[in-house]
Amino acid sequence: MEFIPEEKFATKRVLKEQYVSIGDRIIVLGYPLNLVEGGHCIPIARGGIISSEPGLNFKGLPMILIDSKMIRGSSGSPVFLTFKPYRFVSKYTISTTEITESTLLGIVSGMVPDWRIIIEKTITFRKPTYIEITNPADMGVVFRVETIIETIDQWKNIQRYIE
Repeated sequence: MEFIPEEKFATKRVLKEQYVSIGDRIIVLGYPLNLVEGGHCIPIARGGIISSEPGLNFKGLPMILIDSKMIRGSSGSPVFLTFKPYRFVSKYTISTTEITESTLLGIVSGMVPDWRIIIEKTITFRKPTYIEITNPADMGVVFRVETIIETIDQWKNIQRYIE
């Protein structure tokens, strides 16, 4: 089983040092729609860009928005900052001699709906039944890596009590 080491996480320090901002390219890797080929689920890569300021919270939570096609089954997909054929030396100077490695920006939490229709069927003396139709706005909500680090730390604490 492979894992992504914490050194490859796009922490707030990394976001600041690499000048990560709105419009930077990302890649979402996942297994949406349970697409199967040859008896196995196949991973799907989709591109996109960062849509909201990566260091700021969205709706008061450590989340950012990405502009990428989000479809059913995208939740839990890792989001990576893509390779850059340059690295920043300072705010006004870049170097083209080094390719930075991809870093984990976060994990897809869900998608932003554009519109939603809810149909309620009421039957006397029973709870109503609801049918919901949602059209996504092609924007994803991504939990930043701080939430992943916090979850890992909490798991380590819990493990101490279990053992």
